[in-house]
Amino acid sequence: MGVIRTFRRWHARLSVRYTLFLAALILAFAVEFVCYNIVQSNLAIRQELERHAVYLGRFGADLAAQDLADGRLPELAATMRNFVSRSDIVYARLLDRDRRVVTDGAAAVTPSAAPRDDLLDAALRDRATRISDDGSVLDVAEPVELDGRIVGGLRFGVTLAPMHAAVEEMIRHNLIVVALFLLLVLPVTALAAHRATMPIRRLTESTRRIAAGDLSTTIEITGEDEIAELSRSVSSMVESLSESAAAIRSLTFVDQLTGLPNRERLEQRVTAAVGGLREAGDRVALAVVDLDRFKRVNDALGPDHGDLVLREVADRLAILLEEWREDAMRKSGATYETALARLSADEFGVMVAGPLGEHGLEPVLRRILRAFEADFDLDGHALELKASVGVALAPTDAGDFKTLTQNAGVALDAAKLTGGAAYRFFSPDLDERAYRHLVLESDLRQATARGELEVYFQPQVACSDGRGIGAEALIRWNHPTRGVVTPAEFIPLAEESGLIVDIGTFVLRRVCAQAALWASRGLNPRLSVNVSRAQFQREDFPALVLQILADSGAAPSQLELEITESIAMSDPASVAGQMAPLRAAGVRFAMDDFGTGYSSLSVLTRLPFDVLKIDRSFVSGIDGDTPECRVLVRTVLAMARGLGLEVVAEGVETKIEHSFLRDHQCASAQGFLFAAPMPATRFETWFIAHRRRDARLLQARLRTALLELPEAMRV
Repeated sequence: MGVIRTFRRWHARLSVRYTLFLAALILAFAVEFVCYNIVQSNLAIRQELERHAVYLGRFGADLAAQDLADGRLPELAATMRNFVSRSDIVYARLLDRDRRVVTDGAAAVTPSAAPRDDLLDAALRDRATRISDDGSVLDVAEPVELDGRIVGGLRFGVTLAPMHAAVEEMIRHNLIVVALFLLLVLPVTALAAHRATMPIRRLTESTRRIAAGDLSTTIEITGEDEIAELSRSVSSMVESLSESAAAIRSLTFVDQLTGLPNRERLEQRVTAAVGGLREAGDRVALAVVDLDRFKRVNDALGPDHGDLVLREVADRLAILLEEWREDAMRKSGATYETALARLSADEFGVMVAGPLGEHGLEPVLRRILRAFEADFDLDGHALELKASVGVALAPTDAGDFKTLTQNAGVALDAAKLTGGAAYRFFSPDLDERAYRHLVLESDLRQATARGELEVYFQPQVACSDGRGIGAEALIRWNHPTRGVVTPAEFIPLAEESGLIVDIGTFVLRRVCAQAALWASRGLNPRLSVNVSRAQFQREDFPALVLQILADSGAAPSQLELEITESIAMSDPASVAGQMAPLRAAGVRFAMDDFGTGYSSLSVLTRLPFDVLKIDRSFVSGIDGDTPECRVLVRTVLAMARGLGLEVVAEGVETKIEHSFLRDHQCASAQGFLFAAPMPATRFETWFIAHRRRDARLLQARLRTALLELPEAMRV
């Protein structure tokens, strides 16, 4: 082992590696030279040997031509005896014009049929010498001619042993030359490498002392080359290191955006707190706080505004945590340790250590949720933001930071599945829930192919007289084992996994096909479809919608696309570009959830919307103790009339809400007061019935109007 370590240290030296590199380079050139020389020599010897074989073939053919033509076998045998007496001839056969062997080596034989010989056939056909090589013998076929006619053929072999011997001798000679060259060059190369790397070794030794903490090390600078420049740079760096060492140590554990400790620092605090547990009732709680739908803030307002939100969240959490600690210590007299850190993009970690359990921790968790009750002010926009919290306790749930974080994350997922803005404590059964969550996502990927997704239609009616005018298409999932899965449960899954685009395309195709079918039956309800952000922002979205309309045969005027206020505000110019080709074809657009986002009138006037949909949260306030909601709804209705926009009120559930909307000239509404979402067949029945009722109401109004006319004007 000592020898191996010594070799590694020796091999790690730059001068040694430089020398070895040059030696390898020289050796590579030498080997290439040797190989080239061998190949060229081998080629030259081979060519010379082939010329010699051609000469022998022609010489032997000329000697045997006359005797072969006259059939004088004894004379032929004597001729071939002289021919094969050469040391380089391995074998020889002479054939007559009928391809029969007449001599084999030096002996004449009774003419007999020769075996098939492609080489000789080629030589006789082309009247030229033909040569073949099997590695050890050069096979030669020579036509025997007399007075311009073929009288036979000569077949013989020439050994390649002399060529192989010459090549081997050349290889030995070249290797000796290369070895002598390396013995002369390597010492000179090693000496040059040692001298060239001397400044680098000095600099390396200096930086080694600096790395050990000796910032007083003096770096020797000689010359004006690149190494000297590097030495000056290192010297300057050492000077600045002395001043910034303390700052670097502090920045290692600080999040640069919020100024809070980061994950590494929180891990140190949690590990120390868990290791310091002594009393039976003491616990260390780790709470993971995650902002609900924070991505929408970044998408709508941009990352700069998102950073402002994160800084304000950090300030609010720091203040409430300190206030809670002081209150808890004053009331109980116990000592509590707290820590706050930013874990990732929109996740914060809160540690509380002391005599607490689940109930003892709930006050601080409620304060965390209350920290998000006040809106966030972003350049005059009031942003409503909520958070979810997952909590794990040590030592009951885990004994180390990694497991505590994982368990708190499981509890956080459970809090989000309930709709967010809540806190949950970790329990072993939550792991099973998280597993079911993953299974549900997997099932959703297969739902379209298995025909489990179905489009329902919620009727939209005119507020003035309740006549049916259209419907909003809503997706439903009929799970084979779970039954009906609500959109509130699987739509967030679809958005997280990217399946929302495929589901949106599925809904568009179903709605357009249904619209074409109803049109063929004389029914023309206006059908609105919700479009997700991921779906709408695809470059091919307008072309896809137009293609679906063309494939289904539905009229574009029957289709109304709903996009949320946050999508419209994300990039108004891009949104207008996506809307333009569809508007030109006759497709209508509605702004969904109006009032819940950050719209400004300037953006609203620049985007070609046909409809504003008032969110249910405002409609439900009409029938309550919040006069602000009634004022807001009246304002939206008046503004829409001024802009020439139709208004649809969502979630109408009481007659008071309906009367208010009707009295203030709201065009249409939808909600459980009129009808719940229903399958296509039931909606068709509902729509036909409302058409007939509309016709009966019209007839009654006409009769009333006729009765009110003067007698002279009646027909």
